[in-house]
Amino acid sequence: MSQRYDLLILSDCVLDVYYRIESLPVKPEQASESEEPYFYPGGACNVAIVARKLGLRVSVVDRLGNDCLSKILVNELEQNGIDLKIVFDNTHLTSLSNNIFDSKGRHAFIGYSGAGAYLDESEIDEEALLSSRAVFFDGYTLNDKYPSYRAIKRAVKIAKDASKTIFFDPGPRRVKGIKEFIEYSSVVFFNRDEMQAHVGRGFRESLEELKRDEERVYVVKLGADGSLCVYGGTVTRIRAVKPRKMIHTIGAGDAFDATFIAFYLRGYSPQVACMYSSVMASLKLETVHAGELPGLKDFLKISEGHGLNFHDASP
Repeated sequence: MSQRYDLLILSDCVLDVYYRIESLPVKPEQASESEEPYFYPGGACNVAIVARKLGLRVSVVDRLGNDCLSKILVNELEQNGIDLKIVFDNTHLTSLSNNIFDSKGRHAFIGYSGAGAYLDESEIDEEALLSSRAVFFDGYTLNDKYPSYRAIKRAVKIAKDASKTIFFDPGPRRVKGIKEFIEYSSVVFFNRDEMQAHVGRGFRESLEELKRDEERVYVVKLGADGSLCVYGGTVTRIRAVKPRKMIHTIGAGDAFDATFIAFYLRGYSPQVACMYSSVMASLKLETVHAGELPGLKDFLKISEGHGLNFHDASP
């Protein structure tokens, strides 16, 4: 089957609403006025949008509510050139995240896990899955109380059996059967706390365990301390790129993931893919949402300023 897509995103389509206020926290009985809010796709849609900006052909499979929230979400994704395999749900609302951030870049979330949790196995577009080069999924919709857990597990197994490259970001959720999802995956993204929580050991002990797994690439995102690329029994530290200003950190991890995916699929080593990812994560810290990030041409110019010289190594 010919490849229609470079990357298929499995679920976790969320509409983000951004509120900028003067200071967090907001205490009980206290009112805090926001500037005009921004509405923009969030969750795994951040990965989809950044990957598309970097030249990948991207499709998204999910279930959304048949409501005004999904209309905003679908419109933004289509304007970014992303192909949608969406089922509309008349019972549940579209997943929503209210993102509050202040002048110091601190943030808080109030979210609702909506229609995406009810994605059914029968609603996975198997043709799109098999005609994609790679698959990305995360842990936010892997709650075994909901149908999406089984749907995503089945889709990832099909992708594994078809020798697709599989990218997995477990996030902070405690995922039932996490080891099986990791075994399906080609590349796993953690942050420091997630690595320790999912591996179940201290920082150094967790790294040593990841080093012993020579079948996968592990990327451990460390924020201002950069990242660690664990691959082939070695650990390589990649420095962070300091932003010119800090608006907030929301979506920086997603931007990192998407950039790693884009350059890894072009044939770059995991270490070099991490270097490009550090640049994009830094740019995300300077913006409100992923739509403000640069496309491939401008991103490569910015990356050259950080000593990265692009050559297309894709097969």
